[in-house]
This record gives sequence, structure tokens and C-alpha cells, in this order.
Amino acid sequence: MAEYVVAFSPTPTALYGIVLLIAIVVAYLNSWLSCFCFVLVAIIWFVPDQRIERVLRSRSS
Repeated sequence: MAEYVVAFSPTPTALYGIVLLIAIVVAYLNSWLSCFCFVLVAIIWFVPDQRIERVLRSRSS
């Protein structure tokens, strides 16, 4: 169970939350920049997290 705590730390989630809050605030000023923030969060979700990859590799060994 400890490996899940390490693998799924709240740091990336906090980063997504901050970027999404920025997108909401910026939406009142510039809609294109707001859309960019939303797309940025979507792209970041597709990048594999190295910590998760490490846990999966250690479990398969």
C-alpha cells in the first residue's frame, strides 16, 4: 500500500488544479489563453508519470 502513496502523490493534482484555476480567471480577460491552459492540462495527462512506471515495473519483476 505504501507504494501507492508514493506513486500517487498530490503534487501533480495540485499542479492541474492551479492551472485550471488560472484558466478560469484568465477566461474573463483572454479566452484563447484560457483554452490554452485547458489544452495544456489535457496534454499533461497523456505524459506517463515516471513514479507510476517505476511501481509497475517493480511489480512485474
